[in-house]
Amino acid sequence: MGSPQSSAAKRLLTLLLATGKLAKGAKNYVVYVLRNDTTGRVEYVGITNNAKKRAYQHGKRFNNHTFEIVTRGLTRGQARAIEETVYMRNKLSGVSELRNRIHSINPKHPYYRRMLQWGEWWLRMNKPNL
Repeated sequence: MGSPQSSAAKRLLTLLLATGKLAKGAKNYVVYVLRNDTTGRVEYVGITNNAKKRAYQHGKRFNNHTFEIVTRGLTRGQARAIEETVYMRNKLSGVSELRNRIHSINPKHPYYRRMLQWGEWWLRMNKPNL
């Protein structure tokens, strides 16, 4: 069992890794959702750096859905953190209708929990009902 200092050092390291992942890269990503036109429920959450192209690609699979941009001007890491947080919020609620097939961030990564914490903070501050 490690000392309290080594535990604190590990937490600090994972926080720094997560912060580095969040800040790295150009701020040209958007987070979007696909909302069912009939029920109004979000059925898909995603990220892209080309919203017009991605909306067109989804149009074939989600023909009765509205492509709605949640936020823009994010790094890829920030977008992934928000996407994964929305995915996990829905999955853990037990009423998820999300049709996402994969995680945006591998839950086994050491920085996973920190990325979700950042995503939760962002959603609470900006889109609490998403």
